Amino acid sequence: MPGAGGVGGGGGEGGLPGAGGEGGLPGAGGEGGMPGAGGEGGMPGAGGEGGGGPIDPTAGSGTCSGTTFAPDDGVAFLEDYGTYVQALDPNDPATALIVEIHDDRGEPVTVGGHDLAGNTLRDCRVCVLACTVVNNRCSSIYFADEGVVNITARGSDVNEPLAFDLHRVRFKQVTIDQQAGQANLVPNGDSWCGDGYQFESPLRARPAEVGDTVRDFSLQNCATEAFDSIHDIAADVRALWMIATAGWCPACREYLPQALAAGNDVPEAMLKTIVILGENAQYGQPTLAYCRQYASTYGEDGSRFYIDHNGEGSFATTFSYMWPYVGDQGEFGLPWNAVMAGGSFRYEYADGFEGARGGAGDAINRLLR
Repeated sequence: MPGAGGVGGGGGEGGLPGAGGEGGLPGAGGEGGMPGAGGEGGMPGAGGEGGGGPIDPTAGSGTCSGTTFAPDDGVAFLEDYGTYVQALDPNDPATALIVEIHDDRGEPVTVGGHDLAGNTLRDCRVCVLACTVVNNRCSSIYFADEGVVNITARGSDVNEPLAFDLHRVRFKQVTIDQQAGQANLVPNGDSWCGDGYQFESPLRARPAEVGDTVRDFSLQNCATEAFDSIHDIAADVRALWMIATAGWCPACREYLPQALAAGNDVPEAMLKTIVILGENAQYGQPTLAYCRQYASTYGEDGSRFYIDHNGEGSFATTFSYMWPYVGDQGEFGLPWNAVMAGGSFRYEYADGFEGARGGAGDAINRLLR
């Protein structure tokens, strides 16, 4: 299989640190974040349930004076345990709000008021944290065990809404004992307050990382104009080879003839190769007609070519489901290669993944054995 070329790609969604799972901010028990299970101790208190109930959403258990906290630009992700929310303060981009809703710690969390009184990191069901961000990591961490989170909408699938507001929520500076799984108050530490803050966003699927199962998504085929399911494309083959390209990309023009020829050397029952077109030659949104013309320059009818542009940015769908391993400024190279295992839909390879064993061709050959 040919090796990838590589020119600077679009910046994509720079977004929040950790939005793609790489170098993410901590959570209450999420992977790579602050522990939330096991361990003795924790924040003082009996450990609140955080369940929905007839709680007055305006009757926070603490006062709300001192430094205010007004995050914005948030995203909400579906997780195996429930929902993860991350938002940054536009007046202080180094300040982040983190909310985790844990359906795995009892009954599903429902719409209504959720009192944070007595919450501990290891058992909270509505977990509210904040941190100051330095180099995509939390340098100072704050945990809320006072106040009320009033959930007004709780979707359960992609694009369904999540909405909540904070009432008299007090964030207290803590240190984390990773081994013990507990948060300890910092003597005379800082505290923040969140009162009246409102969050609303459609739920997103967190992009899969290499080694994860990729959730199903659809792209528009340039020949049939139908939206094809990625799972359907990959269901009956051993490997799916995905190549992201753009009409303006000179390295792609050199790479695609080799890649398509290499794909043709393997029976289609074993390997499928698709090309994902993100932009036209003018860096804009490609039309179906442009995509077919682009495919024809490679002797193709467009049946292996797909468009991915949402009117605002290229590769918006693909990169929402498959983390592209962008650089510190959100950059990535084109052509960009990814490999998915057929049937299991396991994310096997991506350009830019530091742990890769060889290139895309090596990943494909391992799947074809």
